[in-house]
Amino acid sequence: FKRLWCAKNDTQQRNWPVYEDETLIESYLDELQNILLETEESFLEQEICSNYFENIHNLIQYFQMESRKKLRLKLMDIFITIIKLFHKVTPDVFLTTVLPLELAQEMQNHLQDQERWIKASILFTLIFSSGHPPGIGIYEHLNEDYFSRQFDLIEGFDINGEPVECDIPPENIISPILAFNLHFSSTDVFDNVIFKALRKRTNASHFSENLISYLNWEEDIILTSCAYQRPDTEENEKIPNSVLKFLIEMFQDKVVSSLFYYNDVRVIVDIIISQL
Repeated sequence: FKRLWCAKNDTQQRNWPVYEDETLIESYLDELQNILLETEESFLEQEICSNYFENIHNLIQYFQMESRKKLRLKLMDIFITIIKLFHKVTPDVFLTTVLPLELAQEMQNHLQDQERWIKASILFTLIFSSGHPPGIGIYEHLNEDYFSRQFDLIEGFDINGEPVECDIPPENIISPILAFNLHFSSTDVFDNVIFKALRKRTNASHFSENLISYLNWEEDIILTSCAYQRPDTEENEKIPNSVLKFLIEMFQDKVVSSLFYYNDVRVIVDIIISQL
């Protein structure tokens, strides 16, 4: 942590590189990842959680400053490992930091880089999987336009019918949307930026078909796509299934519910009857 803190604060090196330090920093990140995976959990949690998660916040600041792909990928791996392995470091630790916006920009700016996009998508989904609200300033960037672009990727064309090329698997585009939707109240569908984006579409067949498939799996796609299991706590038990929540809210909205084809609704009814 101290070595990476020094790398973060080496302003002169970032502004005017005097030597190639990528290999050195990469070795620090590899060492940290190995320590996280192999060291006694209780000892590590004490180190990670000390001083109000100061070490994590330093890593997030470094992620924001670092532009090199290889190092950003390794930092994302470390954040994913921390969330999955250390229950005291809940997703909320990251929720009010700059990390969600940085990840949104990764997904916006690197569509042709599948590895980078998917890694950012997994971490974004994990951070919002708690269902807790982020800082209000996030809606300046994660707004109606942002989610419109995400639906363009899922459908393969924009609202004007222009084709959009995308090789990202649908679950990696849909999971961040469902995770982000968790913090919105079901009574606030009309103020929900995701539903504002959906209301502008005349077709969302790929999105709705995938939702129905996920419903039939009986598992929450935001957890399976990230290979994540929430800690067994009373608070986590209250978090709804993200797919079921989204489907219920779609049918609460007369405009959005019209995006379902008749056969889609028949399949949903069959699934419900089967469950009953």
